[in-house]
Amino acid sequence: MSKRLKHHAVLEINSKALKNNFIYLKSLVSPNTKIMAMVKANAYGLGAVKVAQILNELGVDYLGVAYPVEVIKLRKKGIQTPIMVMNADQDCYAQLIKYKAEPTIFSLEKLEKLGEKINISPSLSAYSIHLEINTGMNRVGFSPNDTSEILKLLKKFPQLKVQSIFSHFAESDNLSDKAFTQHQINVFKETTELLVKRLSYRPLLHIANSSGTTNFPEAHLDMVRIGIGLYGYSNEPLHQKKLEVVASLKTYISQIHHVEKGESVSYGRSFIAERKSRIATLSIGYADGVPRNLSNGNFSVKINGKLAPIVGLICMDMLMVDVSEIDCQVGEVATLFGKKPTFQEMAASANTIPYEILTSISPRVKRIFF
Repeated sequence: MSKRLKHHAVLEINSKALKNNFIYLKSLVSPNTKIMAMVKANAYGLGAVKVAQILNELGVDYLGVAYPVEVIKLRKKGIQTPIMVMNADQDCYAQLIKYKAEPTIFSLEKLEKLGEKINISPSLSAYSIHLEINTGMNRVGFSPNDTSEILKLLKKFPQLKVQSIFSHFAESDNLSDKAFTQHQINVFKETTELLVKRLSYRPLLHIANSSGTTNFPEAHLDMVRIGIGLYGYSNEPLHQKKLEVVASLKTYISQIHHVEKGESVSYGRSFIAERKSRIATLSIGYADGVPRNLSNGNFSVKINGKLAPIVGLICMDMLMVDVSEIDCQVGEVATLFGKKPTFQEMAASANTIPYEILTSISPRVKRIFF
């Protein structure tokens, strides 16, 4: 019998695998190319503070987050690595200054508002910012046509130091058609050439995310931003083989029922047993981050080395699996993803992306680093 978990569900994080993935991805770029590790969304669900601490030990150059609240959490835990904030509203500029965070600026209005804020902060002789250029993603970013106005505002507010200029790929994971990504690279290089030529210093230039890092060496430039790759996923099979499994989602069997032929399981009676079956109830549900559309045989979990299909509808806090062919008992561990099945396989079964599977794991699931 497996040792019973101390929590209803746990996300186990293999620190060594995380380190090895960082080392592997770093090996793909020039020694002079810096690494920004994306730890936004609680490090893709794994736990931002602990992940940041591990990456600090490895000498990561930058951390990337989405919102100021994520910076505050890291700073309060002693993380002093430079942090780029990708979505910083102007109402949060005071907090960003206080916690030494570096905001991404993607509009002329935001650039002017920050400059005005810095002007009334006499203790700041220089403040680092990052400029995002829209090269085709059409989410946020300066237009390439904004270069003249950007330069005027930077001249007006000399305290603002452009630490980096970057853009975001829209489909660097598309290996069958690289034309649009190449177009983005060209637009970015043309735009940054105009900006850098007029500045008295050279900011870092970066555009490559994880798939950009593995699939487009010509896009490595001064820095790459690695996110999902750190946590064990690449869309390119050669690189996927090199990456290690970082996270495993586990729970335990809380009860086993003997269900007769013709009896139903779970809400809505959508599963009717076609034979006498052993049905195990697991202590995890959609409130823990298990997609509800994995119900009724759309996914299987691993118990004692064998796959057990989910039966009936997944509940908020529990789900049921068919263990008729598995020798198991109450208290034994069930693995929802890890080495097998993988979170990529769960994502495919749920008709979503691996990112969503990891980031959807509920805070009530205990994170355990080892």
